[in-house]
Amino acid sequence: MNNYREAIELVVKHEGGYVKDPMDRGGETYKGISRRFFPRWGGWTIVDIDHFDDSLDELVVEFYKTYFWDPLKLSLVGDDFVASMLMNIAVNQGKKSVAKKIQRILHVNADGVIGPITMGALNATNRDAFVYQFIIETVDLYTHIINKDRGQKKFIVGWLNRAMALYSDYEHYKRIKD
Repeated sequence: MNNYREAIELVVKHEGGYVKDPMDRGGETYKGISRRFFPRWGGWTIVDIDHFDDSLDELVVEFYKTYFWDPLKLSLVGDDFVASMLMNIAVNQGKKSVAKKIQRILHVNADGVIGPITMGALNATNRDAFVYQFIIETVDLYTHIINKDRGQKKFIVGWLNRAMALYSDYEHYKRIKD
């Protein structure tokens, strides 16, 4: 499995560039990296001097591999689309949330840690059933968030677009892959 670069392209497509929205729980972000949650990320120095270049992009790529791809062990996922989908939603909903979602769907212990049992179940499951259930649960969490905090309602269209893009990307992937 060597689709990390494809996965990061998908993430960046949805995360965009520099954003400083006071309603965003992540606060100031660059390509989805939150200064509030990752204040020591090396790219902030470059962002602060307003010097957006290839070195900044490389720091983004390294960041997502270190903080999302590797901890979720996505290089061990047997299906490229599934690995990219998990990466994309982990960046948006959090690693632990995605790990538990995977485990609930697969009916394994939902401890939020991806280990050999979870990975074995993931690689053995029916891809279609897993992807569709994962998308449904992704949308369900977005709905839960806005019901709990109405201030987050402004983000629902973007979140739903992200989930629906997973669906259309998957349908396209199936036509090519299968």
